[in-house]
Amino acid sequence: MPRRRAMADNLEELGEFGIIDLFRKSGFPSPEDACAGIGDDCAVLEGPPGERILVTTDMLLEGVHFLRGGTGPYLLGWKALAVNLSDLAAMGGRPWAAFLALGLPRDLPVSYLEDFRKGLADCAARYRIPLLGGDTTAAREDAALCLTLLGRIPAGREVYRSGANPGDRILLGRPTGESAAGLALVLDPAIDLPDPDREALLLAHNK
Repeated sequence: MPRRRAMADNLEELGEFGIIDLFRKSGFPSPEDACAGIGDDCAVLEGPPGERILVTTDMLLEGVHFLRGGTGPYLLGWKALAVNLSDLAAMGGRPWAAFLALGLPRDLPVSYLEDFRKGLADCAARYRIPLLGGDTTAAREDAALCLTLLGRIPAGREVYRSGANPGDRILLGRPTGESAAGLALVLDPAIDLPDPDREALLLAHNK
């Protein structure tokens, strides 16, 4: 697994795992009820007797993860929850509750936000996840979406990344790389692909 370079001068050199390592350093209070913290798909907290709570969060930034003209608001709402569900599923948990934070430009059409809400609500209804709160703020230009998902799992049933062993089976829900290829098409529509392939990759990225 890549780690932070010794003398990184900027975040590009530091990289994602270097940023994680920076916040993993001591200096924060030690949680008494945490079974796993930074570094896995979800944080794991002690819950009621015989149960543990999973916590995961993901951000989607306009211009980085989606383009307003390239990803429809309904599919964006669905995806905002689905990316968190994948982290929860990776650890074997079942969803419990969601919290949504939005940074939105003031000129964003209300119809766009309503379609986003419908996509989010339909995904939440499919997996029976209540939306219990969050935050909103004005963004200067590009939208920012951050969703936090809580899950539950019987104690001792969590699937950690560190638990993989030689000979274990690896299961894929779909071919790897499809979402990244779809994002490349969103960012560069001039990429030449047959229409059926283009539509399949865009759907994989957007949903």
